[in-house]
Amino acid sequence: MDSLQELSLSLWKNSALSLPAGIQTFRNLQSLSLEIPSNSVLSFFKACCFNTLRILVLSLQITESHRGSLELWQEIVGSVGRRGNKLCEISFSHVVQREPSTAVMGISYLRPLFDNCRLRKLIVDNDLISLWSDNDILHMISVWPDLQILRLVGYVQTASYHGRLATVEALKYVAKGLPQLQRLEMPIDLSHLSLDIPCTRASHNLNYLHVGGIITGRDLIPIAHHLHALFPTVSLSFPKRFSANDYRRNLERLLYLCQNAR
Repeated sequence: MDSLQELSLSLWKNSALSLPAGIQTFRNLQSLSLEIPSNSVLSFFKACCFNTLRILVLSLQITESHRGSLELWQEIVGSVGRRGNKLCEISFSHVVQREPSTAVMGISYLRPLFDNCRLRKLIVDNDLISLWSDNDILHMISVWPDLQILRLVGYVQTASYHGRLATVEALKYVAKGLPQLQRLEMPIDLSHLSLDIPCTRASHNLNYLHVGGIITGRDLIPIAHHLHALFPTVSLSFPKRFSANDYRRNLERLLYLCQNAR
């Protein structure tokens, strides 16, 4: 067992928590993929050795008592942050995909990861919407300058979050401070841009930007110009659910025109 480097486990809601014999002796474990009921995950972590773990993929089967539970995720993240000082890839998700039910402002519940982990990949696709500000992004860049993938999944379509989300300024920070980033997804406010605002040219090689935030029709042309200046070859994607007055597809077309202009 000492030589085991990869482990994938699925534990079901109705089954008793049964850990592999000698799990604490997995001293060379580098990759753990775990599907587990939310009421068992903390017990599992206490029994598991994280000393050499580099990749953690955690998918929770959320029980009704834990749905949208910030407290549960705080405990999970705290446990991972304390034990996983060699982690470079983390994915948090839940098995049954549903619209996130609770919005969390800022980086507070993910802060334990900042202390020990040196991440190249972070995916947060749980039942919380992580709403980061420009300053949150700036702080994250200072802690994880080698990030290649950042996904903070959550679709925000209401202007009630205006002034509380990351803006184009955060994208400027990303373009300058995360040279290896290939994929970015997070709720972002791209409204209230103007052609009068100078574009920051960074020519970053970001491949993929998923926009799940606030966009209005009058902003499309300046948004396309700003995105093209920062990420000349980026491809856009958007949440599947669109309202009749949603302008995201038009933004995709405008960006394509910027990229192919002679």
